[in-house]
Amino acid sequence: MFLCPVKQMYMMKKFLPFILAILAMPVFMMAQTTTSSVSGIVRTRAGEALPGATITVLHVPTGTVYSTSSRTGGRYNLNNLNPGGPYRVTTTFVGYNTDTKEDVFLTLGENQVLDIDVDKKTDQLETV
Repeated sequence: MFLCPVKQMYMMKKFLPFILAILAMPVFMMAQTTTSSVSGIVRTRAGEALPGATITVLHVPTGTVYSTSSRTGGRYNLNNLNPGGPYRVTTTFVGYNTDTKEDVFLTLGENQVLDIDVDKKTDQLETV
């Protein structure tokens, strides 16, 4: 069952590159993150979740606009945003005042949690 030394060397030369490739694979598979993200919950001032609100994120230096709608429970998320800033985050919903957050800065590879509370509109109708 023992192989002669010449055959052992041949087997070692044949499998060594394969073994090294497998050992090096995790290093090559590590992803490099180059973006950031924003997520949170849109609520009324009373604390009720607000699904269907529109969240618009504007990257001020480039003018790039990202937009999404809040889902069930008022949750939203925007991925693949450029890190840095400043960003302007605007939230709109029918019957509620527009909420704007200025000077939001994002960190590379991290999720910025930004919960938003909106006020109900209190417009007064004028008599004719």
